[in-house]
Amino acid sequence: MSTTAHSQRPAAEPRRPGDAGEDPPAPITFRPFGSGFRRDPYPHYRQLREEQPVHKTLGMWVLTHHADVRAVLHDRSFSAALIPSQISTQTERFASGSRSDGVGEAAQAGGAAEAARSGEVREAMRSGDAAGASGAARPMDAVAHGETRIARAETQIERLGRTSLVFTDNPEHARLRALVNRAFTARAIAELRPTVTRVAEELLGRVDGGEPLDLIADFAAPLPVAVLCEWMALPEDSRAEAGPRTRDIRFLLEPGLMKPADLARANAAVAAFTETLRPLIVARRATPGDDLISLLATASTGGVLTDDEVAALCVMCFVAGTETTKYLIGNAVLALLRHPEQAARLRADPALVPAAVAEALRYDCPLQLTKRLATRELEIGGARISAGDQVLLCLGAANRDPEAFDRPDEFDITRTAGDHLAFGHGMHGCLGGALATLQAEIALELLLPADVDLLGTDIDWQDDSFILRGPNRLPVTLRGSTR
Repeated sequence: MSTTAHSQRPAAEPRRPGDAGEDPPAPITFRPFGSGFRRDPYPHYRQLREEQPVHKTLGMWVLTHHADVRAVLHDRSFSAALIPSQISTQTERFASGSRSDGVGEAAQAGGAAEAARSGEVREAMRSGDAAGASGAARPMDAVAHGETRIARAETQIERLGRTSLVFTDNPEHARLRALVNRAFTARAIAELRPTVTRVAEELLGRVDGGEPLDLIADFAAPLPVAVLCEWMALPEDSRAEAGPRTRDIRFLLEPGLMKPADLARANAAVAAFTETLRPLIVARRATPGDDLISLLATASTGGVLTDDEVAALCVMCFVAGTETTKYLIGNAVLALLRHPEQAARLRADPALVPAAVAEALRYDCPLQLTKRLATRELEIGGARISAGDQVLLCLGAANRDPEAFDRPDEFDITRTAGDHLAFGHGMHGCLGGALATLQAEIALELLLPADVDLLGTDIDWQDDSFILRGPNRLPVTLRGSTR
């Protein structure tokens, strides 16, 4: 891989408020929607870490120290079930025709324009087929909204959030995880290597040598979608819809950004996805194969997953595992292109590929932020956290903490970066982390033999999500063999 090396900025001395001759520091405001933050959030993270590592803003706590973030992820008294309640709140607001007050995560993050965009509620609705392909709608308790209470049926997206492994707490989470772990074994992931390699080679083989390509749209984005379609053995005629449906459902992860039209598309996509999966689940349960649907449908630990649970797990594999893998590959390639000495070292010793992927995960992780809800009062970094407080965990900041990593702002593929938090930690640690890592490793293995040149230096960073980080586009040329 080759391109013009970007010089690294020298590390600035930490500010010490109160030193002689120093003006008081300006108040810190956490605004992840700003263009500067999109380009490079790490100076902002550093300021927070040095001056207010436990920072209260807009009704939530923002944590940036590695030790604090890891401790919260490990502490089972912090709930992961915040997202389903936010989905229900947004659904209720849209159903009543009310404007969003605070616009969920967007407003809490301080992004005025983006908050306004997501807060434009123009229609009263409850979209999606409530009965749908997942059976009869589950009645919900009447939900308070202003001075009225509205009784309604649960929507598709609400049901998916409520039953998702990602957002459940114990004991339900432990039950689901024990069953799912029987499918996501190290052996099962390792056996996917030939499939991932074949799909990746096919995608790169479509590009004529020397012709410009967008490494995101042409390779990193379709790769994880195609791999999951293969692993689930989805029918050929349904595979083309997997990517678009996933994009429609991904608002599940950030309900504060949803408009009514987004909610309508998400509900329709969940219903369509489930309709595709349901007959496959029934058939594979009766005659199992070695595909993921069969593994989930036949998993047993004294109990089994229901058809609805298998369908929800399959949908969430796409929702939680495709964009993150796309940006992992994009961030890893970009880091190597911006550090040609590291790319040269990797080409000289391809055995460093796993270490390079681990370092990319630490250095510029695709999932930057995640939330938890405190269920008890406790102290973190000298701050008193109350039960019911929301806590925003800055994974990207934790992975650059000098108390956890030596020279944290340097990209070094020879370091041991095993304690990074890119895949979370604890009982909600990323189920698909091993598969994402495998795909990134194979991507680098295929690209190493080629001369990869970055076209331009201005990177167009994604701005549809405030929890993800990665390039929207990565225009490059490939010369030479990719194998």
